[in-house]
Amino acid sequence: MSKTTPTIGAKWLGTLAVISLFHSTAAVAETAQPMRFKRLTLDQGLSQSAVMTMTQDATGFMWFGTENGLNRYDGYEFLHFKRQRATAGALSNDFIPSVATDLDGNLWIATDGGGLAKRTVNSDQFEIIRHEPSDPRTVASNTIQKLHVDEYGTLWIGTRDAGLDRLDPGSEVFLHYRHRDQDPQSLTSDYISAIYADRSKNLWVGTDHGLNRLDLVTGDVARYQHNAQDPRSLSDNRILSIYQDRQGSLWIGTAGGGLNRFESHNGGFTRFSHDPADSNSLSNDQVETILEDADGRLWVGTARGLNLMDRRSGEFTRYLNNPADPESLSDSYVISLHQDRGGILWVGTKTAGLNKWNPRSWRMGHHVVRTGDQSASANVTSFAEDRSGQLYVGTFGAGLNRIDRKSGTAARFDADTTSSSISDERVMALLVDHQDLLWVGTMGGGLNRVDTASGAVKVYRRDSSDPTSLSSNGVMSLFEDRRGNIWVGTFGGGLSRLDRDSDTFRRFDHDPANPASLASPRATALAQDHSGAIWVGTDGGGLNVLADEDAGFRHYRHDPADPHSLSSDTVYALHVDAKGTLWIG
Repeated sequence: MSKTTPTIGAKWLGTLAVISLFHSTAAVAETAQPMRFKRLTLDQGLSQSAVMTMTQDATGFMWFGTENGLNRYDGYEFLHFKRQRATAGALSNDFIPSVATDLDGNLWIATDGGGLAKRTVNSDQFEIIRHEPSDPRTVASNTIQKLHVDEYGTLWIGTRDAGLDRLDPGSEVFLHYRHRDQDPQSLTSDYISAIYADRSKNLWVGTDHGLNRLDLVTGDVARYQHNAQDPRSLSDNRILSIYQDRQGSLWIGTAGGGLNRFESHNGGFTRFSHDPADSNSLSNDQVETILEDADGRLWVGTARGLNLMDRRSGEFTRYLNNPADPESLSDSYVISLHQDRGGILWVGTKTAGLNKWNPRSWRMGHHVVRTGDQSASANVTSFAEDRSGQLYVGTFGAGLNRIDRKSGTAARFDADTTSSSISDERVMALLVDHQDLLWVGTMGGGLNRVDTASGAVKVYRRDSSDPTSLSSNGVMSLFEDRRGNIWVGTFGGGLSRLDRDSDTFRRFDHDPANPASLASPRATALAQDHSGAIWVGTDGGGLNVLADEDAGFRHYRHDPADPHSLSSDTVYALHVDAKGTLWIG
């Protein structure tokens, strides 16, 4: 627990207990086993084989940028977006090197020659933003290589030939950072190849002439470059990837010098490179992408294989394409990595499309939950039970199912009647309240209130013109407090509380400028303690507590230097036991 948070003995909390149900991050990270991948290639509908970039939007769709268009994947099929000449709202270029989602759920697309494209939530139209030579407020170049959104919602744009641009939320004016000869406070080059905002208000910018650290508070730039006489210097000036892990270590991938770890205490670098004589070394010195997964494993994608790093020993386990094994990587040339909110690790390759791997395959076997609809195969996301003992099962893709445990029968819940259909088949959360009403939170269809006796459904959705509507259509968690209020944790919209009398919502937003606001816009878990305080688990913002609505939230965060702090800033589950102890998963 950080020094600024209240002590455990605060009056609004009896006992706070945090337990670790699994091995530590370091222990999990070193575990290496065979990986079995599922491949998604041209045969499954991907538009092109080089998957250079990927992201997941607020509604759950996966987006993949290729050398021939943008692909949206819904778990079943691909939808392509490509350049259409003289067509309003279409992409301006098919070469997509980078994509990113902002805090409002908008999708930003970098193109190689067509400028910047923006797709607002629930729209299939693209706003094209181009460089205008006569207007210095526009984006600096139409040839864009990298995009990055920081925790404040600022969009950073890396160009091939005109340096770095900054676009603040709500602004239409681009601020420019350029290389200037003889100015050591400027960028080392206008060729931007990697961007990453760390947790200390620094923006790290990789170029073809070294690494730059931009202090977002002072605006100062520090340069890091290769020095052949200094083994602690950067191993190569051609930067391809930058990533900060949960422990605070900064990792830099280069085009020919392997992997570097920045040592903040002395400003030097520790190098990890390929050694032909050592099978436990990095598989290749061209490091295209770096990612730490939810279990604390550090993955390094190179021009010859995917590497799992044991950070204690400095050794690597390699995963390569095996032509004789259809469950191996489709191609050894790995250029992009992403882990989605369901935990799936996506691996993009240079010549053979996508690979997906489920980390759960290393922890448990596969279990199939069968309902009355045997054609529906979907992940089970949530459970709820009503007063009569009926069990409701929420699934991702097969809607809401009802199981009668007395007869042993199961069926989709009124899926064939329009008046009784829920708004989205991707159910994320369920709650039966004190009136025996069933509340159904969905990934993109908002909140549903179901009268289980009559089958009537009422849907609550976000209305951008109504501040008393639901804050987001993506619902992650549900909770009823002692007064009968329904609390709704959303993806991207923070927390909403439904007042039953007025049938309106009060919103509790994430505001980076307000330290008393919710620490993340993604509220994953909810609970109420014996004093009445509402506890909110978040994705990336730790644990939050609301004891006094006027005073705002207090935060509990992970502190790598404090073994008694919260073990992770991503909280999936909360429970208050009979003694008032709060348990955090």
